[in-house]
Amino acid sequence: GITADMLKQSGDAAPHVFNAIKNAVEGNWKGALDEFKAAGKAAPDVMAKVGQAIYDKLPQDVKDNLVKLGIDEKKVAEGAAALPHLVDAAVAAKDGKWGDALQALREAGQAAPTIAKDAIKNLANKYLPEGTAKQILTNDKVLNELITNPKVQDAIGKLFSNDDKTVMAGARELLANETIRGEVLTAIGANPKVQAALD
Repeated sequence: GITADMLKQSGDAAPHVFNAIKNAVEGNWKGALDEFKAAGKAAPDVMAKVGQAIYDKLPQDVKDNLVKLGIDEKKVAEGAAALPHLVDAAVAAKDGKWGDALQALREAGQAAPTIAKDAIKNLANKYLPEGTAKQILTNDKVLNELITNPKVQDAIGKLFSNDDKTVMAGARELLANETIRGEVLTAIGANPKVQAALD
């Protein structure tokens, strides 16, 4: 459990940590997540325990949506500070709000980059058909850039469109980024429609 010493370790975040625990115990998981997010960078061991307590109180459908992104209890323990953003991403993905899901995962990446990148890969594998968008979003170099470069996120959001022109517009915007240009060109070049247009 959470002890008085642990609350002391969380310093200025102690009121938020306390309220997060209180809300979790009362079954108010949304309030618990809001307070947990406000706690920011309290002591990592405290955040892990509080994150676990909140995770335990999440409704089963929210946990199921987290699992679709590859987020289980073990990942929550590893990246507890990212939990509010991971929950936001899981709910947004369930509702088909890809831009919101990506934004939440990018924010999760500030606290837990590896977990966020894995979640983006799972998001792409679970919800996107085979093609350019999936190939781009499962590339580690692209994911590193997504986590660290906010300009890349808008272009990547377009990759979730059902409209081929919008997907290609997103890919074109990504080509402006020198760091990932080669990966994007490889994905675009593998697209049968692009190949047919070039023949």
